[in-house]
Amino acid sequence: MIWWIIIGIVALLLIRWLLKFRRLLRCYVPKHFTEFAISLAAAVSAARKDMQPPEEGGLMEDDDRFFRTTAGMWLFYTIQQQNGGFLHSFIFGMNRGRMWLSLGEDFTIYSAKLLGINFKRMKIHYTTGNVFHNTFFLTHSQQRRFDQRMMPIYTTRKTPEILKECQQLTPELKYKYVPMKRI
Repeated sequence: MIWWIIIGIVALLLIRWLLKFRRLLRCYVPKHFTEFAISLAAAVSAARKDMQPPEEGGLMEDDDRFFRTTAGMWLFYTIQQQNGGFLHSFIFGMNRGRMWLSLGEDFTIYSAKLLGINFKRMKIHYTTGNVFHNTFFLTHSQQRRFDQRMMPIYTTRKTPEILKECQQLTPELKYKYVPMKRI
């Protein structure tokens, strides 16, 4: 009798792990990388029009700078004038549960590549649940060039090549863990 209980618990844990792994795999599908790039381009465009900080206590989902992908990732992008330049900030994570660290690393480098920013210039933090918060600063002249640049949207055929390039750069990624404060 006890063996059936143990087998049942192990089976439930295995099913739970497989479901999490399946969700991770959906994020690595080339179609998702294209969808993420389109969402990032739209979020940047919305952030250019609305250079206000997010409303305190407001829901990000109500903001035009917020996007959610079909694979369960979300993205929020802001641009704020600060210290004679522009502070860009983008945050991304998973809808439910924790985001795998490797996924956050790959999408941080992929985002930097799409934005035309050297990821080594970015301040990168991740928090509880592996929510990634990336910031970088541009001067007025850099911001003009950034605004004039068209963001590339890679085809699904080119995505595996881009992903491989991102994964090769991962060891160079420097980031810091910042625990979230409980309210």
